[in-house]
Amino acid sequence: PPLPLLWAAIAFAAILALWLGVALWRRWRVKRANQQLGAVLEEQAETGTIAAPAAAAAGPDTRTADLDVLRTRLSDAVKTIKTSKIGQVSGGSALYELPWYIVIGNPAAGKSSAVINSGLQFPFADKNSAVIHGIGGTRNCDWFFTTEGILLDTAGRYSVHEEDRTEWLGFLGLLKRYRPKAPINGIIVTASIAELTGNRPEFAINLAKNLRQRVQELTEKLEVFAPVYVMFTKADLITGFTEFFSSSDKHEYDRVWGATLPYEPDEKRDVVALFDERFEELYEGLKEISVAQLSLSRGNQLSPGQLSFPLEFSTVKPALRAFLATLFENNPFQYKPIFRGFYFTSALQEGETSSTAAQRIAHRFGLDATALPKPHSAFSKNGFFLRDLFSKVIFADRQTVRQFASPTKTRLRYATFFGFVAALALALGGWTWSTIGNQQLVANVQADLDNVTRLQQGRNDLQSRLQAMDILEDRIDQL
Repeated sequence: PPLPLLWAAIAFAAILALWLGVALWRRWRVKRANQQLGAVLEEQAETGTIAAPAAAAAGPDTRTADLDVLRTRLSDAVKTIKTSKIGQVSGGSALYELPWYIVIGNPAAGKSSAVINSGLQFPFADKNSAVIHGIGGTRNCDWFFTTEGILLDTAGRYSVHEEDRTEWLGFLGLLKRYRPKAPINGIIVTASIAELTGNRPEFAINLAKNLRQRVQELTEKLEVFAPVYVMFTKADLITGFTEFFSSSDKHEYDRVWGATLPYEPDEKRDVVALFDERFEELYEGLKEISVAQLSLSRGNQLSPGQLSFPLEFSTVKPALRAFLATLFENNPFQYKPIFRGFYFTSALQEGETSSTAAQRIAHRFGLDATALPKPHSAFSKNGFFLRDLFSKVIFADRQTVRQFASPTKTRLRYATFFGFVAALALALGGWTWSTIGNQQLVANVQADLDNVTRLQQGRNDLQSRLQAMDILEDRIDQL
């Protein structure tokens, strides 16, 4: 074939081979990462760091038996995930390709309760459907395996105690090592409404600063920009919550109560203004529901909470506003988190509530404190506003995470890229120079052959033959 067509075919074959090689290499890398991750989970289960303290105190035999059960259950959980819908598509890499979300928050903020009572499907559960957590983690992190994703519930002390920072960063290093491209798909920040409203304003601000630092470390260490979901837990401790939602059906419990904001990779919005606007919409919605309940009562006695809850809900706004303003404030020394939304949840309806609105009214009009409503205790096991939040909002956002490169790695990548371009340019230049030289050599040889042929035309003497041989000998010496 002509020379240009031949080179085009060679180039196409090289590109095709390179593409196939990269595809096979990526598949092998994902498979290896999945195997390494599974090995790490099983290894940590075998070390005993996740064994219950009671089992450890019971003796070595009980401890060994519990670890055997944990290893068996972990294996069953991994098999269940691999045979799920995503497992049928992804095969052996299902565990690696499931979205991972990290949950951070103050101790006793209700992180674990929110996950356990979310209504998600936990393949790793006992016969009584009680969620078994802590598998593959340590005393510092619980791994919750669901059919839709994996939730990493970190210890609350990581969020508030600086002395645990080394341990926290080591945990992040483990995530980065085994899921280099997307260690996590999102960050769930939990904050208890009771803590935010029941303490001085400085508490909410200091908590937000600590959590902002954890988000900053997640961004830097894992090298990703992950959306942040703020979950305000223990909404049942707002007076009237249980009574207000007592008439709701199960489907209402599963819905999202909060605001999901448009995704903005470069967060430049006024977070406080967004919160004020969306909170007001939620407040107006509660008032409409309260009026509807009143109109449907038709003379039947309504519980106080069905009428007073919207007012009580409005009293939590200042504390939540201060928390969000600090968590997402502009800081030239930190990356601004991507604010994806804020939500109100209730995992367990237990504990005593106090009426903030009633206290303010009593203080405003000088009423006797003994006339205030007594704290109300509620005991229920319904998870409110959690299932769809995880399934339809958080897990559905798995593709919004973006990779982030530190300045040092960015410079290294640029240097590598330009070095590759320079090497390629030198190689192409050398190939071009060689091609031109070879073409010139072929032309010179052809010219010599033409010269020899011309010398031999019509001559048979020895002199002409010697001259022709001299020309060919010079060309042979050159070659």
